[in-house]
Amino acid sequence: MFTGEDTPQPAAQREPGFLLDALAGDARHWPDWLLDDDLQRQIRLTLIEHVVEQKLVIAFTAGACTGTITASPDASGYLRVVVATDGAEFLTGYVERVWEEHEIWPPGATAEVGEQAPGRLGKRRSWISVSTRGWPQLRPIANENGWVNLLQLDAAPTE
Repeated sequence: MFTGEDTPQPAAQREPGFLLDALAGDARHWPDWLLDDDLQRQIRLTLIEHVVEQKLVIAFTAGACTGTITASPDASGYLRVVVATDGAEFLTGYVERVWEEHEIWPPGATAEVGEQAPGRLGKRRSWISVSTRGWPQLRPIANENGWVNLLQLDAAPTE
């Protein structure tokens, strides 16, 4: 869980950089996603910048909505992900791999033992679920249970 502490990341802990690089490959090879709601809105990703294990910038388009997703390793040991729309930060999340799936936490989050993270990223990074419990600004696009679910469309990798 992310607590907001700026503790140095041990040199041997390379998980954030590995995840960053994997996400870059995913954006390149599987750019088409779906907002799993009644409208089934499609999202298109475009890889803008990738500095190995250091920085990732992905542009996204969902209908008239456009923005960027920027990821970089944080000193806490988590991967920091910032989503921006219209040039302004929309939400920030901190991602870590827990067992096979990844947990996503908002800034400053604390959790009780056994508490579920308000965001999850699948083992193969082919789905993302985030809750308005962690990011209330998602309410306009969340389902009746307060979740936003994104699914990678099944397609052959692109070159």
